[in-house]
Amino acid sequence: MLFFYLSMVETEEERDIVTRLYIAYEKMMYNIAFGILKNKQDAEDAVSETFIRIIRKYLDKVAEPESESAKAFVIVTVKSTATNLYRKRRRDAHVNLDELYDIGEDSLDMDFSRRCDAETVQKALGKVDESYREVLRYKYYYYISTAEIAEMLGITEDGVRKRLKRAEKSLMKIIMEEGL
Repeated sequence: MLFFYLSMVETEEERDIVTRLYIAYEKMMYNIAFGILKNKQDAEDAVSETFIRIIRKYLDKVAEPESESAKAFVIVTVKSTATNLYRKRRRDAHVNLDELYDIGEDSLDMDFSRRCDAETVQKALGKVDESYREVLRYKYYYYISTAEIAEMLGITEDGVRKRLKRAEKSLMKIIMEEGL
């Protein structure tokens, strides 16, 4: 696939950027897409579509592929692409958090997550303390590992896990109390 992507660009500088993007993020992009789509072929399609979109429109936004901003942009783009593909495939207006974000049993209470749709969670997230919102976003929105979150925030992995548990409880409390 890399050869195909390289054929879409003209300059050596662009080829270098595309190669570095592919090497750095292809596996992560696939994991994110697969987590949303639960299907190997659809996940591969989402990754391919994301690379094509980035190459055609946004190569300037990822000029430094190893930067945090480039990584965040790639994550958001592949998540958006996979979510759009998911919605096309399902043709279902209700988004189930378990399917969309692959929330496990060790995370939010399963009954709770089944009752909440994405819009409800978004409203409640706006009311959660910023430090909690940040770890939730990194973990469930960007699919960043606990180790990477710890490194990004300058705290221990255990600190990240504790903050995630507190954040989940806080989010649940807000939704339950405010009837969102």
